[in-house]
Amino acid sequence: MAWIQSHQTLAAHPKTRKLAHLLNVSKPAAIGHLHCFWWWALDYADDGDLSRHDALDIAIGAEWDGDAEAFLDAMRTAGFIDEDDDGNRQIHDWQDYAGKLVDRRRQNAERMRNARASSQISRAANVQRTQRARVELEKSREDKTKEDDSLPAKRGRDEESAEFQAFYAAYPRKTARGDAWKAWQSIKPTPELAAEILTAITTQAATTYKGKDKQYIPYPATWLRAQQWTDEIEEPSAGGMRIVGGGFDPLRRMPADQEAEYQRKLEEAKRREDEMWRNAG
Repeated sequence: MAWIQSHQTLAAHPKTRKLAHLLNVSKPAAIGHLHCFWWWALDYADDGDLSRHDALDIAIGAEWDGDAEAFLDAMRTAGFIDEDDDGNRQIHDWQDYAGKLVDRRRQNAERMRNARASSQISRAANVQRTQRARVELEKSREDKTKEDDSLPAKRGRDEESAEFQAFYAAYPRKTARGDAWKAWQSIKPTPELAAEILTAITTQAATTYKGKDKQYIPYPATWLRAQQWTDEIEEPSAGGMRIVGGGFDPLRRMPADQEAEYQRKLEEAKRREDEMWRNAG
Protein backbone atom coordinates (compact mmCIF):
# COMPACT_ATOMS: atom_id res chain seq x y z
CA MET A 1 0.00 0.00 0.00
CA ALA A 2 1.41 3.39 -1.05
CA TRP A 3 1.65 6.23 1.42
CA ILE A 4 3.21 9.68 1.65
CA GLN A 5 4.50 11.73 4.58
CA SER A 6 2.06 14.29 5.96
CA HIS A 7 3.53 16.60 8.62
CA GLN A 8 1.40 18.24 11.28
CA THR A 9 3.00 21.57 10.37
CA LEU A 10 1.13 21.50 7.06
CA ALA A 11 -2.03 22.91 8.68
CA ALA A 12 -0.29 26.06 9.96
CA HIS A 13 2.13 26.49 7.08
CA PRO A 14 1.90 29.81 5.21
CA LYS A 15 1.79 28.02 1.86
CA THR A 16 -1.31 26.12 2.96
CA ARG A 17 -3.06 29.27 4.12
CA LYS A 18 -2.12 31.00 0.87
CA LEU A 19 -3.49 28.12 -1.25
CA ALA A 20 -6.78 28.20 0.71
CA HIS A 21 -7.02 31.95 0.13
CA LEU A 22 -6.26 31.67 -3.62
CA LEU A 23 -8.84 28.89 -4.07
CA ASN A 24 -11.34 30.64 -1.79
CA VAL A 25 -11.80 27.45 0.27
CA SER A 26 -11.27 26.58 3.90
CA LYS A 27 -7.85 25.47 5.08
CA PRO A 28 -9.05 21.86 5.74
CA ALA A 29 -10.43 21.78 2.18
CA ALA A 30 -7.12 23.02 0.80
CA ILE A 31 -5.29 20.30 2.82
CA GLY A 32 -7.70 17.70 1.40
CA HIS A 33 -7.06 18.78 -2.18
CA LEU A 34 -3.30 18.73 -1.57
CA HIS A 35 -3.40 15.15 -0.28
CA CYS A 36 -5.58 14.00 -3.16
CA PHE A 37 -3.13 15.64 -5.53
CA TRP A 38 -0.14 13.93 -3.91
CA TRP A 39 -1.88 10.54 -3.83
CA TRP A 40 -2.71 10.92 -7.51
CA ALA A 41 0.92 11.76 -8.23
CA LEU A 42 2.08 8.50 -6.58
CA ASP A 43 0.31 6.59 -9.35
CA TYR A 44 0.53 8.93 -12.33
CA ALA A 45 3.59 11.12 -11.72
CA ASP A 46 5.69 9.12 -9.28
CA ASP A 47 8.87 10.93 -10.36
CA GLY A 48 7.26 14.31 -9.58
CA ASP A 49 7.35 15.42 -13.22
CA LEU A 50 4.09 17.02 -14.33
CA SER A 51 5.20 18.01 -17.82
CA ARG A 52 3.15 15.28 -19.46
CA HIS A 53 -0.01 16.33 -17.59
CA ASP A 54 -2.13 19.37 -18.37
CA ALA A 55 -4.12 21.57 -15.97
CA LEU A 56 -7.23 19.40 -16.25
CA ASP A 57 -5.30 16.22 -15.32
CA ILE A 58 -3.92 17.94 -12.22
CA ALA A 59 -7.32 19.35 -11.21
CA ILE A 60 -8.99 15.96 -11.59
CA GLY A 61 -6.19 14.33 -9.62
CA ALA A 62 -6.69 16.82 -6.77
CA GLU A 63 -10.49 16.30 -6.84
CA TRP A 64 -10.97 20.01 -7.76
CA ASP A 65 -14.29 20.68 -9.42
CA GLY A 66 -13.65 24.32 -10.28
CA ASP A 67 -11.61 25.93 -13.01
CA ALA A 68 -8.59 23.72 -13.80
CA GLU A 69 -6.32 26.58 -14.92
CA ALA A 70 -7.19 28.56 -11.75
CA PHE A 71 -6.28 25.56 -9.60
CA LEU A 72 -2.95 25.04 -11.40
CA ASP A 73 -2.15 28.76 -11.10
CA ALA A 74 -2.97 28.70 -7.37
CA MET A 75 -0.73 25.65 -6.81
CA ARG A 76 2.13 27.42 -8.62
CA THR A 77 1.61 30.68 -6.77
CA ALA A 78 1.44 28.96 -3.35
CA GLY A 79 4.64 27.08 -4.12
CA PHE A 80 3.32 23.50 -4.29
CA ILE A 81 4.20 23.19 -8.00
CA ASP A 82 7.44 24.50 -9.52
CA GLU A 83 7.62 25.60 -13.15
CA ASP A 84 10.73 26.69 -15.07
CA ASP A 85 11.04 29.16 -17.93
CA ASP A 86 10.42 26.38 -20.48
CA GLY A 87 7.11 25.48 -18.90
CA ASN A 88 8.31 22.22 -17.32
CA ARG A 89 6.36 21.57 -14.13
CA GLN A 90 7.60 19.62 -11.07
CA ILE A 91 5.97 18.91 -7.71
CA HIS A 92 7.80 20.98 -5.12
CA ASP A 93 10.26 18.98 -2.91
CA TRP A 94 8.72 15.74 -4.20
CA GLN A 95 11.90 13.71 -3.72
CA ASP A 96 12.06 14.78 -0.07
CA TYR A 97 8.59 13.50 0.67
CA ALA A 98 7.99 10.68 -1.82
CA GLY A 99 11.41 9.96 -3.29
CA LYS A 100 12.13 7.03 -0.97
CA LEU A 101 8.76 5.50 -1.77
CA VAL A 102 9.36 5.90 -5.50
CA ASP A 103 12.82 4.37 -5.19
CA ARG A 104 11.41 1.44 -3.23
CA ARG A 105 8.71 0.97 -5.85
CA ARG A 106 11.28 0.87 -8.62
CA GLN A 107 13.50 -1.48 -6.68
CA ASN A 108 10.53 -3.75 -5.97
CA ALA A 109 9.49 -3.64 -9.61
CA GLU A 110 13.03 -4.55 -10.65
CA ARG A 111 13.13 -7.39 -8.13
CA MET A 112 9.78 -8.66 -9.41
CA ARG A 113 10.99 -8.51 -13.02
CA ASN A 114 14.15 -10.38 -12.07
CA ALA A 115 12.13 -12.87 -10.05
CA ARG A 116 9.77 -13.48 -12.98
CA ALA A 117 12.68 -13.87 -15.36
CA SER A 118 14.40 -16.20 -12.92
CA SER A 119 11.17 -18.13 -12.45
CA GLN A 120 10.73 -18.46 -16.20
CA ILE A 121 14.32 -19.65 -16.58
CA SER A 122 13.82 -22.02 -13.66
CA ARG A 123 10.57 -23.35 -15.15
CA ALA A 124 12.24 -23.82 -18.52
CA ALA A 125 15.14 -25.63 -16.85
CA ASN A 126 12.70 -27.77 -14.88
CA VAL A 127 10.82 -28.62 -18.07
CA GLN A 128 14.07 -29.59 -19.76
CA ARG A 129 15.13 -31.67 -16.75
CA THR A 130 11.72 -33.32 -16.65
CA GLN A 131 11.86 -34.10 -20.36
CA ARG A 132 15.38 -35.51 -20.03
CA ALA A 133 14.30 -37.54 -17.01
CA ARG A 134 11.33 -38.91 -18.94
CA VAL A 135 13.53 -39.84 -21.90
CA GLU A 136 16.08 -41.48 -19.61
CA LEU A 137 13.33 -43.28 -17.70
CA GLU A 138 11.75 -44.52 -20.92
CA LYS A 139 15.14 -45.66 -22.21
CA SER A 140 15.83 -47.34 -18.89
CA ARG A 141 12.49 -49.13 -19.07
CA GLU A 142 13.17 -50.23 -22.63
CA ASP A 143 16.64 -51.46 -21.67
CA LYS A 144 15.17 -53.22 -18.64
CA THR A 145 12.50 -54.83 -20.80
CA LYS A 146 15.09 -56.01 -23.30
CA GLU A 147 17.26 -57.28 -20.47
CA ASP A 148 14.33 -59.06 -18.84
CA ASP A 149 13.27 -60.56 -22.15
CA SER A 150 16.76 -61.90 -22.71
CA LEU A 151 17.26 -63.23 -19.18
CA PRO A 152 15.28 -66.47 -19.48
CA ALA A 153 16.97 -67.48 -22.71
CA LYS A 154 20.39 -66.38 -21.47
CA ARG A 155 20.01 -68.09 -18.12
CA GLY A 156 18.69 -71.20 -19.86
CA ARG A 157 21.69 -71.29 -22.20
CA ASP A 158 24.05 -70.80 -19.24
CA GLU A 159 22.45 -73.75 -17.43
CA GLU A 160 22.41 -76.10 -20.42
CA SER A 161 25.09 -78.75 -20.55
CA ALA A 162 27.53 -78.92 -23.44
CA GLU A 163 26.17 -82.38 -24.37
CA PHE A 164 22.59 -81.03 -24.65
CA GLN A 165 23.72 -78.05 -26.70
CA ALA A 166 25.49 -80.42 -29.11
CA PHE A 167 22.33 -82.56 -29.32
CA TYR A 168 20.08 -79.54 -29.97
CA ALA A 169 22.48 -78.20 -32.60
CA ALA A 170 22.32 -81.53 -34.45
CA TYR A 171 18.56 -81.99 -34.09
CA PRO A 172 16.81 -81.24 -37.42
CA ARG A 173 13.85 -79.40 -35.86
CA LYS A 174 14.63 -76.42 -33.62
CA THR A 175 11.43 -76.16 -31.56
CA ALA A 176 10.66 -75.81 -27.80
CA ARG A 177 14.26 -75.74 -26.66
CA GLY A 178 13.31 -75.19 -23.02
CA ASP A 179 11.07 -78.26 -23.00
CA ALA A 180 13.82 -80.26 -24.71
CA TRP A 181 16.26 -79.22 -21.98
CA LYS A 182 13.80 -80.38 -19.31
CA ALA A 183 13.44 -83.72 -21.08
CA TRP A 184 17.24 -84.04 -21.28
CA GLN A 185 17.52 -83.33 -17.56
CA SER A 186 14.87 -85.93 -16.75
CA ILE A 187 16.95 -88.54 -18.59
CA LYS A 188 20.13 -87.60 -16.70
CA PRO A 189 22.32 -89.11 -19.39
CA THR A 190 25.79 -90.34 -18.54
CA PRO A 191 28.62 -89.24 -20.83
CA GLU A 192 28.33 -92.57 -22.64
CA LEU A 193 24.56 -92.23 -23.14
CA ALA A 194 24.96 -88.60 -24.23
CA ALA A 195 27.46 -89.74 -26.88
CA GLU A 196 25.04 -92.46 -27.97
CA ILE A 197 22.18 -89.96 -28.25
CA LEU A 198 24.30 -87.56 -30.26
CA THR A 199 25.41 -90.33 -32.60
CA ALA A 200 21.82 -91.47 -33.03
CA ILE A 201 20.38 -88.04 -33.87
CA THR A 202 23.29 -87.28 -36.22
CA THR A 203 22.59 -90.52 -38.07
CA GLN A 204 18.80 -90.04 -38.11
CA ALA A 205 19.17 -86.45 -39.35
CA ALA A 206 21.18 -87.77 -42.29
CA THR A 207 18.87 -90.67 -42.99
CA THR A 208 15.43 -90.99 -41.40
CA TYR A 209 14.65 -87.26 -41.29
CA LYS A 210 16.60 -86.17 -44.34
CA GLY A 211 14.34 -84.29 -46.75
CA LYS A 212 11.31 -84.59 -44.50
CA ASP A 213 8.98 -81.70 -43.84
CA LYS A 214 9.59 -80.44 -40.30
CA GLN A 215 5.97 -81.10 -39.33
CA TYR A 216 6.72 -84.81 -39.63
CA ILE A 217 9.79 -84.56 -37.40
CA PRO A 218 8.97 -84.90 -33.68
CA TYR A 219 9.81 -82.14 -31.26
CA PRO A 220 13.22 -82.71 -29.65
CA ALA A 221 11.58 -83.10 -26.22
CA THR A 222 9.19 -85.74 -27.66
CA TRP A 223 12.12 -87.53 -29.31
CA LEU A 224 14.02 -87.63 -26.02
CA ARG A 225 11.10 -88.73 -23.87
CA ALA A 226 10.29 -91.51 -26.35
CA GLN A 227 13.96 -92.61 -26.25
CA GLN A 228 14.02 -92.53 -30.03
CA TRP A 229 17.79 -92.83 -30.06
CA THR A 230 17.08 -96.57 -29.77
CA ASP A 231 14.94 -96.62 -32.94
CA GLU A 232 15.96 -98.87 -35.80
CA ILE A 233 17.19 -96.94 -38.81
CA GLU A 234 16.28 -97.77 -42.41
CA GLU A 235 19.41 -97.76 -44.54
CA PRO A 236 19.91 -98.54 -48.24
CA SER A 237 21.44 -101.95 -49.03
CA ALA A 238 22.32 -103.88 -52.17
CA GLY A 239 18.90 -105.54 -52.16
CA GLY A 240 16.96 -102.39 -51.24
CA MET A 241 16.24 -100.99 -47.78
CA ARG A 242 17.40 -102.87 -44.73
CA ILE A 243 16.87 -102.29 -41.02
CA VAL A 244 19.82 -101.51 -38.77
CA GLY A 245 19.10 -102.62 -35.21
CA GLY A 246 20.05 -101.07 -31.90
CA GLY A 247 23.60 -100.61 -30.69
CA PHE A 248 24.13 -97.89 -33.31
CA ASP A 249 26.45 -99.76 -35.58
CA PRO A 250 24.95 -98.64 -38.91
CA LEU A 251 27.95 -99.95 -40.87
CA ARG A 252 27.48 -103.57 -39.75
CA ARG A 253 27.30 -106.02 -42.74
CA MET A 254 27.23 -103.08 -45.19
CA PRO A 255 28.91 -103.49 -48.61
CA ALA A 256 32.05 -101.42 -49.14
CA ASP A 257 30.50 -99.02 -51.65
CA GLN A 258 27.52 -98.40 -49.40
CA GLU A 259 29.80 -98.05 -46.42
CA ALA A 260 31.71 -95.28 -48.21
CA GLU A 261 28.46 -93.50 -49.11
CA TYR A 262 27.17 -93.81 -45.58
CA GLN A 263 30.44 -92.53 -44.19
CA ARG A 264 30.13 -89.55 -46.51
CA LYS A 265 26.64 -88.86 -45.15
CA LEU A 266 27.89 -89.05 -41.58
CA GLU A 267 30.68 -86.63 -42.32
CA GLU A 268 28.21 -84.26 -43.99
CA ALA A 269 25.93 -84.49 -40.94
CA LYS A 270 28.89 -83.85 -38.68
CA ARG A 271 29.84 -80.82 -40.77
CA ARG A 272 26.30 -79.42 -40.46
CA GLU A 273 26.38 -80.12 -36.75
CA ASP A 274 29.66 -78.20 -36.36
CA GLU A 275 28.23 -75.32 -38.40
CA MET A 276 25.03 -75.19 -36.32
CA TRP A 277 27.12 -75.32 -33.17
CA ARG A 278 29.15 -72.31 -34.30
CA ASN A 279 25.99 -70.41 -35.19
CA ALA A 280 24.45 -71.28 -31.85
CA GLY A 281 27.54 -69.90 -30.10
